[in-house]
Amino acid sequence: MFECLIKNLIPIIGKAALANIQIGAGTAASHIAIGTGVLAAADADTTLGTEVLRMAATRSRITTTTLNDTANYTADIAIGTSYTISEAGLLNAASAGDLYARQVFTGVVVISGDYFRAVWKFIN
Repeated sequence: MFECLIKNLIPIIGKAALANIQIGAGTAASHIAIGTGVLAAADADTTLGTEVLRMAATRSRITTTTLNDTANYTADIAIGTSYTISEAGLLNAASAGDLYARQVFTGVVVISGDYFRAVWKFIN
């Protein structure tokens, strides 16, 4: 198993979406997407560079330091063809939606039959 821990980038649109949730006006993150884009994650991002797959995330609260201080999102994405996965994003819809977070990383080669596990943690 390959594991990669990366500091999260929350783009401008993600910051606005999180602020909306705080006042009861937004839609929570619900999906994780993966892609093959290689441009660095940036504040102005609204989508992945080249999204190839997206699925609903399992959402939960977990304890990192104090009780229930972390929002945890996990998706085991089934791979149906070969890709070099190099980016992932957290969104609030099955298609389109607000991009809450995006990361770009060294490409991971996956082939049909593999699963790509993506985990996002927001620690308060």
